[in-house]
Amino acid sequence: VITPNERNWRGILIALLVIVAVLGLIVFFIVLLSPPYKGPRNLGSKFTVDQIAGDTFKAPSFNGSWISSVELVVRDAQGGVSVYNVETNKHRVLLTSSSFVSANLLVSTEHTVFAD
Repeated sequence: VITPNERNWRGILIALLVIVAVLGLIVFFIVLLSPPYKGPRNLGSKFTVDQIAGDTFKAPSFNGSWISSVELVVRDAQGGVSVYNVETNKHRVLLTSSSFVSANLLVSTEHTVFAD
């Protein structure tokens, strides 16, 4: 009969050695199978404070206005004015960018389009 004060020191030592061996094998294989370090991944130049604070990375603001329940007037990528129909997914050009140039209208000038 074993009393609570008596311990199986040999069994405890073997268990600790097995735990240390398993952990050692895990660390060994992690080091062995890890790919070599190739340096930092950013290959280009870093951002400057002026780029972040300035207009370099500024998203363009939305410039559309609803003229009916399904039509939206927007400035297109070329600088003209188009009507976009959300039901048919079609664009209809109202004014081309060359119309703005020939009429001597500035791009920053605000314009209003009415549904009729």
